[in-house]
Amino acid sequence: MPKQFPSAETRRHCWKARDQYFTCLDAHSLWLDGLPVPASKKDCLNLDPANPLLLKAYARGGDAHKKGFLKDKAVVTDQKVLFACESMRLAFEKECLPSWSAHFSGLRVKELQTKYLAEKVLEEDKKREQEGNDFWERVQKK
Repeated sequence: MPKQFPSAETRRHCWKARDQYFTCLDAHSLWLDGLPVPASKKDCLNLDPANPLLLKAYARGGDAHKKGFLKDKAVVTDQKVLFACESMRLAFEKECLPSWSAHFSGLRVKELQTKYLAEKVLEEDKKREQEGNDFWERVQKK
C-alpha cells in the first residue's frame, strides 16, 4: 500500500508553523534554535546544511562548541536567548514531517550562510580597495 502524501491542509499547517518559527528566529538573531549567528567566517564554513545530524546538535542543546562544530566563541551565550524559540520549534517539528523540518532547517542555514559569506566578501573587498588606494597614495608621495 503506497504512503499517503500530506494533504493541502497539512502542508498549510506545516508552512504556517515554519514561518512562525523562522520569524521568531529572525527576531532573536538566531539561525536555528540554539544556533547563533557564527562568530567568524571559519565557523560559518564549518556548518554543513546538508548534515541534519549537525543541525540537530545545535537545536538540541546548543553545545556545538563541546562537539567541535564551532571553533570560535559564539556571539550569543545566554541560554534563554539561544532557546527563545524552542516552543515554536517543537510546534514546527510536530506539524511537519521529519524530512520536511530537516529540509526547511537545512535550507534556512544554507541561505543564511550564503548571505553571511557574501557580506564578508564585500567587507574584505572594501578593505582591500581602501588598502589599494593607500598604496597608490604612498607611491605618489615618494
